[in-house]
Amino acid sequence: TKDAANDALDLNGTRRIHEVTQESITTILVTTLVAGLRFPVASSIIGVVNLFGRWIFASAIGRNMGATNARRTGEAINTVSILGQILLAFAAGVRLYRGK
Repeated sequence: TKDAANDALDLNGTRRIHEVTQESITTILVTTLVAGLRFPVASSIIGVVNLFGRWIFASAIGRNMGATNARRTGEAINTVSILGQILLAFAAGVRLYRGK
């Protein structure tokens, strides 16, 4: 039936959002913690950008939009923010190691 098909699409979208979040949550939390030791404001800003990208991605999937520009935009924002957080955590680690 049509309701069962819509329920299946909703469940698939929810599972997809959950899986993508699980894949990156450890990285973003650990790098935010490490980067926040030396660069708390920048780390917080990147964390908010990551949440914004995740929200765009989830809202696109939640509306069954599939492979749209909104989903791709959310993925891109999320990927760039994770990369930025990794680089910031590396810089914080180097500064902590050098004692600066």
